[in-house]
Amino acid sequence: MDHVIEISVDGFSVDDGPLVTLHDPDGAVAALTDAFGSGPTEGPVEGPYDTVYSGYEWPGTKATVRETRIDLVVTEDAPGVTFRTPEGIGIGSTRAEAMAAGAVDGWDEDGDGIADYLSIGVQEVPGTSSLVNPGQVGVEYIDLKITGDVVTRLTTGGNDYSDI
Repeated sequence: MDHVIEISVDGFSVDDGPLVTLHDPDGAVAALTDAFGSGPTEGPVEGPYDTVYSGYEWPGTKATVRETRIDLVVTEDAPGVTFRTPEGIGIGSTRAEAMAAGAVDGWDEDGDGIADYLSIGVQEVPGTSSLVNPGQVGVEYIDLKITGDVVTRLTTGGNDYSDI
């Protein structure tokens, strides 16, 4: 049976099930293990400032636990597992589909005037201050990597209020 994992800034759900918050790393790893039908490969992930985090990897999906939060990076759907945002955007969606679903330009990595990353599911985070828009409340979002006008990566934990 194929599983659909819907990821948002709040967490993810498997097959329209209950939300698994990104602040429940153990619950997230358990839910992903169930969806993939096998346990992850585990290993350390080096972070900035000589930090080391717990890493988990399934086909096309990496999860990193940073203190009390788990972040997901999805680069491809796995056999039997499809990822998408609540707006219906997933690996293989086009830039136009993402923009029509409410994504906004994020970062132009190569400086060619066309955003290489889009932000979707943007929501304010009370108590934070935007580093991009001074004087405004910070936001978090799902980061969409665009390669050749196609979504090639979904990443949780995108925000404009932290510098790492």
